[in-house]
Amino acid sequence: MDSRRLIALARRIYFRFLSDSGQQLEPMGVVVNERLDEGRVVFESPTLLLQEHFISIDLIGRRLKRPRSWRDRPRGSGL
Repeated sequence: MDSRRLIALARRIYFRFLSDSGQQLEPMGVVVNERLDEGRVVFESPTLLLQEHFISIDLIGRRLKRPRSWRDRPRGSGL
């Protein structure tokens, strides 16, 4: 499973939750079902089914930054 796809799905679920509920509590993250392309916001440690993945709220809120070109890469990193 593509981790970027899972994170993008978790973000959609989380932001839909925020817009629909207006909830002020900080969730732990989102449980994503890779087969059904759906999920749920969780506020405590979840028990996962085989096709489910937990995406933490820290990962949902973080922007993934990749270097734009070889010049932007840190020194000493390989190609």
